[in-house]
Amino acid sequence: MSLSKIWSKITNNGVDETALGREVIKVRLLNQLIFIALITSILTLITYIVFFDGHKIILTTLSNIVLEITALTLAYNRKHMLARHISFFVFPALIAFHVIILGGNFGEANIFTALAFGAFISYEGQRKLQIASFLYSCSLYAGSKLWAIQKFSGINSTVNPYDEILTFAMIIIVLLLMMFLYQNEIRKYEEQKSQLINDLEEKNNALFRINEELEQFTYIASHDLKTPLRTISSHLDLITLHLKRQDFEAVNVDIKYAKKGTGQMYMLINDILEYKKISKQNQSYDLVKLDQVVEDVLTNVQHLIKKKNAVILYEGLPTLKVNKGDFVALFQNIIENGLKYNDAMPPTIKIQHTEKEDKILLSFEDNGIGIYPEYHRKIFNFFIRLHTNEKYEGTGIGLGLCKKIVQKYYGSIAVNSDGINGSCFTVSLPIELAQQENPPGPSSATASI
Repeated sequence: MSLSKIWSKITNNGVDETALGREVIKVRLLNQLIFIALITSILTLITYIVFFDGHKIILTTLSNIVLEITALTLAYNRKHMLARHISFFVFPALIAFHVIILGGNFGEANIFTALAFGAFISYEGQRKLQIASFLYSCSLYAGSKLWAIQKFSGINSTVNPYDEILTFAMIIIVLLLMMFLYQNEIRKYEEQKSQLINDLEEKNNALFRINEELEQFTYIASHDLKTPLRTISSHLDLITLHLKRQDFEAVNVDIKYAKKGTGQMYMLINDILEYKKISKQNQSYDLVKLDQVVEDVLTNVQHLIKKKNAVILYEGLPTLKVNKGDFVALFQNIIENGLKYNDAMPPTIKIQHTEKEDKILLSFEDNGIGIYPEYHRKIFNFFIRLHTNEKYEGTGIGLGLCKKIVQKYYGSIAVNSDGINGSCFTVSLPIELAQQENPPGPSSATASI
């Protein structure tokens, strides 16, 4: 077995891989510290036996070895807290006892420094134990060293016997400062990591929702595309049959239905392309006058306005920092719905805006057929239709697109109606969109089909 594998086995003594990362690091660090101390004690004991430096020093070194083996055994049995207590409370007391009976000068300052900072790291997150163990090791060193200086002053060769204590104190202060700076950096790193993880989870959740929505959208769209295709195909077959029979009146009827199917398919494809457009990334965002957006929409739906002699009322709408294409699609879908599902004479749509707390509220009030309260949430899902194509043509995508556009700007859309006396659609948007500095950008988790 190679040295690296032996070292890895020692380091991972009693490690629970299911534990949290920092806890595993502390267990490994203590294993390494105890093992190094054990090897040092064994080598020291061999030299003492070879040169026979006295019974006292041999017995004290043996006691160190027994304690170190005990700590490693406890770690192996995953009693890590008990192993820490023995290492950083019992072991320092034993070393202090050695200093008192032997007089020191066996590198005790280095031992106590290692113990003090080993305790500081091992008890991380347990502030009371961390401070208590650190001060405990420092106090034992100072007390035992002062005792040794007084008791063995006659045989101590140090010019100033207090130099070692002062040096130890300075080392402790410097190391303490370094540990403080280290822990401060670790805390900043943990906060940044936590924030990054939270942001990543939010984006992953958003992406999951979008992919789920895309999957559902694609499935239903492909299903809905098949319906007009089947209609066209069946009527083309009938046209072939009628031509053979020279039944030209029936041919005209089938051509009419086939054209209707192509119209339905055109609307569906157009709505799918609109969905793709609003899902597109890297769009430009400029200051857009919503009055101009309404004018553009009125030009687009001019044929429907003339057909129904409709009246569109609007005035003094705000300027927002948005993508103009998004808001043209938003306004057009709501206005078209207000005209399409409207049998009043004349159909009227009133567009207004108000500001409430931190929101801009855009309202679209019509005098159409209304929407019953039980459908108020359902209509904003894709491919949901409350009426047949025979009565009102459509694809069931429009209001779903509106919801997607509004959510892109961290807003919401809702409808208020009793199902009889018209409808009022309300779009709520962050007021920051009306401010030129730092408006909230669109959601970063987007996808396209």
